[in-house]
Amino acid sequence: MNTMSERDCASDESWCNRFCLLLLGVELVIFLRVWEFLLGGWGNNGELLLSLATFLLSVSWLVMLLYINIANKVLFFFFRILISGIVNLVGFYAIFHFLGVAGAVIWVLGALLVNRSRLKIFFAYPNYIGYVVGGYVFSFMVNWLIGLLGTDPYSWWIAVGILPFLPSFVLLIWLWNLLTQEIHQGRSFFEAMRILELMPMTFGYFLIGVLTIVPIKLFSGESLFGEEGHDYLAMPQE
Repeated sequence: MNTMSERDCASDESWCNRFCLLLLGVELVIFLRVWEFLLGGWGNNGELLLSLATFLLSVSWLVMLLYINIANKVLFFFFRILISGIVNLVGFYAIFHFLGVAGAVIWVLGALLVNRSRLKIFFAYPNYIGYVVGGYVFSFMVNWLIGLLGTDPYSWWIAVGILPFLPSFVLLIWLWNLLTQEIHQGRSFFEAMRILELMPMTFGYFLIGVLTIVPIKLFSGESLFGEEGHDYLAMPQE
């Protein structure tokens, strides 16, 4: 690895660590605020300091996230597919209204069929698929457990004060490890974040995006995602 690559790797690791540490700080202050509420407050000074810390950390993290999404062109991608996504969603709800569940299922199956070649791009990133899918499954399981414990008064403190935060802390550690591994393998922090953010976004679009088959620039799959086989998840080449 040459000197420039080492510098790039160090810069990406720095971005990764700052992003994850800020996110950890946000999660911790929210956790503390919940326990402040459960315990009936920590006094005026404690509440003021906690509120100030929550505001500063949250704003700092949101500003960093906005910068990242501009730098890796996720915002540009989002606005590019926004109008098409809205029109597809309107079509989905219209067919659901007139034909019911059967119509909605046909629409979704048609969208998946039309966009099957674009969905194949996901399989080039198995670690990212594992994180995204694992995150949803883990969150669902924890929420299910909260529902069970919520009926038990002896477990109420655990169900309200601890379990809701368990997925966020576990997923943060998982995210930190995933991003660090990707950076060490030569991928930039910004590209890794782009892939993670675009996976659920584009999958949601492909579930309803029947109109990508229409040869109109605003809707066609080629104009929105590139030619067949193009890796739209990766960072665009300048």
